[in-house]
Amino acid sequence: MTAASRRVITDPDGTVLSYVPRTRDGRPWADRARATGPGPARIVFDRLAGWAVSCQEDLAGPLIAHGAVVARRGNRMACDLREVPPPPHWRGQRPPAAFRIVPCDRPARDLLEAWRAAYPADHPDHFPADDQTAVRERLGPLIAGRLYGPLLPFSALVANPRNRIVAAALVNDFAGEAPRPGPWITELFRQPAPLHAGLGTLLLRRILADAAHAGHTAISLAVTEGNPAQHLYAGHGFRLIEKIVTLFIP
Repeated sequence: MTAASRRVITDPDGTVLSYVPRTRDGRPWADRARATGPGPARIVFDRLAGWAVSCQEDLAGPLIAHGAVVARRGNRMACDLREVPPPPHWRGQRPPAAFRIVPCDRPARDLLEAWRAAYPADHPDHFPADDQTAVRERLGPLIAGRLYGPLLPFSALVANPRNRIVAAALVNDFAGEAPRPGPWITELFRQPAPLHAGLGTLLLRRILADAAHAGHTAISLAVTEGNPAQHLYAGHGFRLIEKIVTLFIP
């Protein structure tokens, strides 16, 4: 998504709102929204009623005060691969013998069982819509490269002896705006059973080492506040670059 794809709307009072149009949970979504001028809440409520809006705290505050509902508070994080170079041997790490690394060339529905198990109803990243919607609006577009750019080759899946996917790491080439264009980890999950412990860490380490080997200088992700995976990322060199609030506009 390039800067040129931002949509801009104006209000007679001089307020200007810009955002990247996307779809979230079956509704239109104004991602990376920014507003200047005297009436940021008014222009959002007038023009984007029924939408989801993702923005920084300076815009989120007025929207919440006018009745917007917070859906997610997230942290965008980045790892500088020059300052925190991953050990080269991480590229060759393999899962236990019962599992194998396979390319991310499966249909989205093959990832659905593990993805649902990783994000149950009490998880901050639970997807509330039905499975068909999840495949159509989340997993499918990520794999096809329609949401955040093409899937990079160091994306990977872990299959069990029955060839069922039990863990996945999706990395997309997000050629967008600051703060961090470039490789983004858009999904990293595993089946929560003890048998699968460590697979998420293994995939993360492979991603970091493969990205550095491919010449990338940084890699980014977004993690919901309350997701325990944030500690995993921080322990592997990811640092906070901005806080983002996603809201639903009545």
